[in-house]
Formats: sequence, structure tokens, C-alpha cells
Amino acid sequence: MQKPAAKKLAIRRHPVRAALFRAVLLLIIDRALKIISLIYWSQNHVQLSGSFSLTYNLNRRLSFSLPGNGPLFNWLLIFLVIGLTIYSRQAIKKQPSRLDGWLWLLAGAYSNLYDRLVYGGVIDYLTSWWTVFNLADVLIGIGLISLLWPKTNQNSSASPPASNHSQQRPPEPLA
Repeated sequence: MQKPAAKKLAIRRHPVRAALFRAVLLLIIDRALKIISLIYWSQNHVQLSGSFSLTYNLNRRLSFSLPGNGPLFNWLLIFLVIGLTIYSRQAIKKQPSRLDGWLWLLAGAYSNLYDRLVYGGVIDYLTSWWTVFNLADVLIGIGLISLLWPKTNQNSSASPPASNHSQQRPPEPLA
């Protein structure tokens, strides 16, 4: 049996596995909440604190109620998600620090795409005062923000880039 310190070390050695585990876990949680929504919250509205509630809503449109539905639209979304998956593999190789952002974005996209193909729309279950959404929508949003947010230099102790000049002249004294 591994000691806790050994487990932490194993996670550090396999950041891709750890990130993939987090994304798959969030995808499973979203799918479970959508199934609960379909079975239970479609008949029973659950009021949470404030203006939030749990309910079932089949959204046949795009996010923010933009129009978009039908077989041609579904094919377009399939190609878009597959294209994002292919592109993300290359982008992660160039910028490994963006791994979580890509995985969360793709987890949300695949979950919502599955709903659209199986149910004819996306199952939303969290209602606020202004919209209805799901965990997959949150994953897509956080993934996009993390991909668009500028990354800072993670190695702050790095030396500045070397100059093209082999030697610099000292400043000339003022006469």
C-alpha cells in the first residue's frame, strides 16, 4: 500500500492522468445530474437558496436561446466538437499548462452534444433568476476562460534573455 506522500508524488508524475480524471469525474457528475433531472426534477421542482432551483428543462436551442436545431445543425456540432478535440491535442502539446481548460471545455461539449443527439436538446437543470443551465455549460465557460486568460511566466526566477551583443560598452563619461 502506498503512503500518502507517495500518492502525491504519483499525481505529480502523471499530471495528464490527474487532469483527465478530474474532467471525467465532472462529466460523470453532470450526466448523473441530468438523469436525476429527467427522472425526478421533471415532476418535482426543488427550490434552493435564493433565486436558484433545480428543475428539468430541455433546451432545443443554443446557449442564451440562440436559434439552432435540427439534423444539419447537429452534424455541424459533431464536426465542431471533433475538430476541437483534434486541435486541442496539438494545442496541449504546445502549451501543457492549458490541459485542464481544454479537458473541461471538451467534457462539457461532449455532454451537451450527447444530450442533443439522444434527447433532441440539452438537458438543463439549474435555474437562476436569468437563465437555466447545467454543469456542462459551467465547464465550457470555465474551460474557455482558462484558455483565453493570459498565462503568466510560471518560472519567475528565470534569467532575462541574453543580448545579441557579445559585450556591452560602458557609458561614455560626460565632458
